Amino acid sequence: MKKIIIVLSCLFTLFCCKAQKNVIDISEFKKTNYLISNIINTEIVLKEMFKGSFYVNIFEISDSKISKKTINEGVEVLSSYLISCIPDGDYYTSSKLFKIQGLLNPKIKNINEREYPYFDLLIEYGEFNLRKTESFIIEGI
Repeated sequence: MKKIIIVLSCLFTLFCCKAQKNVIDISEFKKTNYLISNIINTEIVLKEMFKGSFYVNIFEISDSKISKKTINEGVEVLSSYLISCIPDGDYYTSSKLFKIQGLLNPKIKNINEREYPYFDLLIEYGEFNLRKTESFIIEGI
């Protein structure tokens, strides 16, 4: 019985160690760690552009590094959008990543194609009664 327990323990240890080799600690990448750990909107925007020429992913993050103090000495936490432009196919060497920062309560209103490879990102943001809409032109691939 002891031999069976020892064998099972060894197999379990080998299996667990093998699985752990796939786990890589990338905590030392401070900027990446900050961005990923502050993603607040799990509804990721994914948009196909120019008939599949490239794809746009947009993530919203809570960006405390750019947040400011308000008149009442409270902190107004602003958001930023991370925009990833990914080419179609297996060649990801030309991917682009952008950040639009300093947005209070943002909402993406529309994403429109312009002349290739540019697209227009229409964002509404601001306080409840002082909302404004701004267009950001981004070069995809």
